[in-house]
Amino acid sequence: MKDGAWLTRPVCSDVTSLAHGLGKWVNEQLVPIARQQKSYFKDSFELKKRLDTLVLQPNELLMTCDADSMYTNLQTEPNLKEVTEYIRSNEHCFKHCNIDALVEALPLVFRSNYFKFGDLYCHQKSGTAMGTPPAPPWATITFAIHEEKILQIWSELLPFYLRFIDDGIGVWRVDANPAVFQQQWAEFKSVT
Repeated sequence: MKDGAWLTRPVCSDVTSLAHGLGKWVNEQLVPIARQQKSYFKDSFELKKRLDTLVLQPNELLMTCDADSMYTNLQTEPNLKEVTEYIRSNEHCFKHCNIDALVEALPLVFRSNYFKFGDLYCHQKSGTAMGTPPAPPWATITFAIHEEKILQIWSELLPFYLRFIDDGIGVWRVDANPAVFQQQWAEFKSVT
């Protein structure tokens, strides 16, 4: 709730749509790609195993993060371009699928969210529909592309980082000087 109003996001089921079958196939192709991302973890059991081996140093803090309205904020056109470029430039890692077919299918799925609300028919032009089968791996890959850039810059201060779709957990190395720590943390938050 914000300012007394409910913040809502539509969840659209596309089960009866023409794009659903293609969306399921795209999901099958994207899941193995999502699982190859450095920040990926499968489930809470895997997270617990990873955290069980984690030893925090006296100058380290455990941090969590959550993306606000992740799916609706995934801008369709820029992300289609970035994900396509990522898949093409790393296609040697993705031997499980026909890259050309996947790249052709992505815009068909992510530009085709039509839904009915009452007697109003709508077309979602940007953002990812939460009910689209490939939404979770799509979001994982999209965020991972941006995370790689951020994690390269901040790896010295962020030695451990994992994310499950829109929920992240990491270790932040705190500088002994509180002013330096506050500046670094503020800079990090401004780019994430």
